[in-house]
Amino acid sequence: MLPTLGYSDAYWSAYAALERAQTGLTAAQVILRTAQQAQVAAVAAAAAGEATAGTAQERAAAAQLNVDRLASQLYRFGSPGTVVSAMLGEPGDFLAQVDTAHNQDLAAIFAADQAQTTAATAALARAQALTLKTRVEATTATLQAAQTRVAAATKAVAAAQDQLRDAGGASAPQTTVGADGCPKHDVAGTLRGGAEAI
Repeated sequence: MLPTLGYSDAYWSAYAALERAQTGLTAAQVILRTAQQAQVAAVAAAAAGEATAGTAQERAAAAQLNVDRLASQLYRFGSPGTVVSAMLGEPGDFLAQVDTAHNQDLAAIFAADQAQTTAATAALARAQALTLKTRVEATTATLQAAQTRVAAATKAVAAAQDQLRDAGGASAPQTTVGADGCPKHDVAGTLRGGAEAI
């Protein structure tokens, strides 16, 4: 916007400073809103990550408990029967006992493998939860910086408004005019040079 002819340089400078301050405040508010949205998203993601990690940890604990239970059973009771006692019985009994022992071994191997897998999944989930927690901390720092920026921009607007009010003085913000009725100073941003020739 061009200055109205007759405004003093001081008033126009103060007005331009106010416009710059208001533009800075608007930009700071946009950054603040973006930071707020990023933090809300980060907090929600961190909460979900924490829940996932908790569930994975519970599954890992249950899988380890199953391994411990199977190991305890095998330690206390051993195989369903010894080879010698099985051979003394019927051939079908021997095969059934061998098959049962094999199944127990397979169950123990599966349980141990499952425990390892769930433990790895729990460790990965915990690492992801920590990463999301770090993201929350980063977005919080960004939000605080944006809040500080908005506060500074708000102060700059208030200072520019005070400066504009002071430049206006008690009377209208006109330039001082000479005896010929013309302003003594050129207004910034206008083309008034060569007025005498014209």
